[in-house]
Amino acid sequence: MKHVTSMKTFIGFILVCLITHNSECTASSAHRYPDVKDVNCKLIMYSGESTEEGTEGPGGWNCYPERYDSGRFYGVPMIPLDVMDEIENGARWVRIHVPDESNEQLKAWEPIPDSAQITIIQEPLEQSRRSTQRKIGINNVVVVRVIALDRVCSYSKTQLSDYVFGTGSDPVNLASQYDACSKGVLNFVPKNHSLIVNGATDLNINMNVTRANKGTVRAEIEEAFIQKFGSLHGFDHIMYCFPPGTLTNGGDGWVAWANINDEASFFDDVAIHSVTNQMHEVGHNLGLRHSGTPNSVYGDGTCIMGSTNTWSNGPLKCFNGPKTYELGWFSECHTLISNWTTSVTVYLLSASLYTPDNCNASQAVTVAISKGGADNFFVFYNKATGPSAGVDEKINQVTIATGNPARDSTLLKGLSAQGESVHTTSSGAVRIKFCGVVSGTARVGIGRNDTSDLCA
Repeated sequence: MKHVTSMKTFIGFILVCLITHNSECTASSAHRYPDVKDVNCKLIMYSGESTEEGTEGPGGWNCYPERYDSGRFYGVPMIPLDVMDEIENGARWVRIHVPDESNEQLKAWEPIPDSAQITIIQEPLEQSRRSTQRKIGINNVVVVRVIALDRVCSYSKTQLSDYVFGTGSDPVNLASQYDACSKGVLNFVPKNHSLIVNGATDLNINMNVTRANKGTVRAEIEEAFIQKFGSLHGFDHIMYCFPPGTLTNGGDGWVAWANINDEASFFDDVAIHSVTNQMHEVGHNLGLRHSGTPNSVYGDGTCIMGSTNTWSNGPLKCFNGPKTYELGWFSECHTLISNWTTSVTVYLLSASLYTPDNCNASQAVTVAISKGGADNFFVFYNKATGPSAGVDEKINQVTIATGNPARDSTLLKGLSAQGESVHTTSSGAVRIKFCGVVSGTARVGIGRNDTSDLCA
């Protein structure tokens, strides 16, 4: 089914670059692409992290006509709600059309005009690629040291390789921590290529970056990468280390941002040194959204998709219940409960202590409780140990969160032993009680909201 919606119905927008900054919005690479009336392109969402703790940086959507063979994109300020419904069901390719009677046109790297219309289309066969990054298996990574005319990423290729892969003396890095959190089912390895050394490469761009708009610099970087390597084909993850000095549209500093279900992540210079920043942004590449609380988009301190920091080797964190369930790493040890008229007892294994041979029928790493619609409640044992030793909230408690893969997850509650909480679903209220720790597992009772003893 196709949907056509005028951009005039949009409730807001996020600019890719400030049109008032003429020098920033006319990157040299833009001159290679003529203005057009319509384009078929792939929508890719990006999520940004700001420098102000606890707030979300600029995010939004870009639309790529040739994602793997060109850095060209068109900024999409906001997705209409009817089209968003299709996107949440897996659609990604659209036609963006400016009516013939309009004097406006589509310009590469700029927001599409208000008159533009969006239509869902079938993915072109010649553009068909893996639509989501692998969550299980081996993913190659290249970390890119960007060199501008006036400034350069502060770290050498050798240092970047060490920070991401541990090829030198860095004991905690992207590769080691994902390996530990996933129990070895997701591995990040250096990309093997003649122009790449130990997973790192230099990339020159022909522009000054001091006080330049990061979106404009990003366009130059991706074009330069494709010119150097010919294509994005064969690259699972590309981590770009920007030179210092670039700014957001509002003239602020920034930390990092990443495309969701895509290869690319971008770091403001020294921000790439932080393993939590690395894991967070690559988590977006894997399709993960943020982990928050009702009051803060980054408020979930139990999960790497919550807030991050600038430490090099910590704090050690993995993923919360919703994200662990979505990643599917321990799928044989996840339980979905849709009927609790008869109470259920589950022994929760912490993800950090999980092994494939210690999960029996009464045990689970994550329990999903059907909430109705696409959302679930997730019950998880937040044990502070091993690769999750650095969790800084709800430590050693049974946590309850809600969410679905298309949206941020929300941490609702942490239960200490004998604590309980009640939550509303479309099938009635469900009561969850942490009965206590039994042989290293958290015994949890789940049932109706009545006076029965869930721990009997």
